[in-house]
Amino acid sequence: MNEDNLAIITLIGGISGLLFQRRVGMWMDRNRRAVMFAGRIGLAIYPLAYSLATNVYQIYAAYLLMGITGPANIAYTSFVYDNTKNVRKAISFMSLGGRHRCYNGVAVGISVLR
Repeated sequence: MNEDNLAIITLIGGISGLLFQRRVGMWMDRNRRAVMFAGRIGLAIYPLAYSLATNVYQIYAAYLLMGITGPANIAYTSFVYDNTKNVRKAISFMSLGGRHRCYNGVAVGISVLR
């Protein structure tokens, strides 16, 4: 894989995100938990695509699904907004990022239970 292939992968991911964003949003309005589940399952496709692909075209096909998993991340934030009492605190825990990502689920879970 070279720089051109990486640029094409990025382009495919961005365009598919634009194409599927409205459909994922409508699906999220109907069943948010299903979108959250599908988004997490879809995120597993990227490392699998890189490890199992025999050519770059299979990676291109996997990144077409980025249009579904990218907009699905909005479902997590809206779930927190709808199910927490202290939204500012929960969102601040969600946005920690990096090595603190493992604590996000715990923080959101604790704030949902309160």
